Amino acid sequence: MKQAHTSEAPRSDSAGTVRSVSIHVSKRLDRVIVAPTHRNGAGVYFEQDAVDVIEGWPAPGEFGVAFQKAFEQFSFNDKDAHEQRQSDWLSYKASGLRTISRFRQEYVHINCMGLNPSNAVVRASARHPVNPNVELSVLFNPRSHATTIGALLVELARLAVAA
Repeated sequence: MKQAHTSEAPRSDSAGTVRSVSIHVSKRLDRVIVAPTHRNGAGVYFEQDAVDVIEGWPAPGEFGVAFQKAFEQFSFNDKDAHEQRQSDWLSYKASGLRTISRFRQEYVHINCMGLNPSNAVVRASARHPVNPNVELSVLFNPRSHATTIGALLVELARLAVAA
């Protein structure tokens, strides 16, 4: 697992807040990008300036560890998320693609969010690859064994990229 960084974001107590992780899966199944998120005072979630890049199709344990690491890195950052240029988006940069529109075409987004502020259960969801009105999702305890979490995420990713 390779890690890409641009700068370290300020950390603060995020207890009592719904946590989130953003995952981008290559439709070619050759790369997965796992990004921890921030939440600002306006309630907007946005990706942090550090991502884990898993080259190749991840083993369940590797995927689960990357998710758990990103989930624990969640924090508050009161910057205006709209000030950030899309071209500086680290997940896009980590993809190696030349344009953001190409990134959006070639990667499937999986959104992982706690169901409530206790974060005892996370819902990971992605759009159905054929019917955009249908969403695929799995539920899990973020403190479960990494392999258990990773197996669910691997299966969700496979279904989300199937055409």
